[in-house]
Amino acid sequence: MNRRFMTRHDTLYAFYAVSPDPDRPLKANPDKTYFWFRKDSIFTTKGDYAGRLLHGEYKVFYPDKSLRESGNFHYGLKV
Repeated sequence: MNRRFMTRHDTLYAFYAVSPDPDRPLKANPDKTYFWFRKDSIFTTKGDYAGRLLHGEYKVFYPDKSLRESGNFHYGLKV
C-alpha cells in the first residue's frame, strides 16, 4: 500500500491505494459505490472499479493548506 499525493486545481489529495490481490479478487457489490485511483485521477463508480482501490486514511487540503475533508476507506468503500 503506497501513500499517494495528487493536486487538482490547487487542491491537494493525500490517500492510500491498493491493488486487489489477483489470487483473491474483490467481488464488487452492485449496490455500493467504490472509490478508486488510476493515473492521476480519483473515480467513483457504483458496483465496480477499474484501478487501485482507495484504502486507509484520506485527506483533502485547500490551497492554503487547511484541511477540507478527511476520512477512511476500506477497499474502496467509505467508512
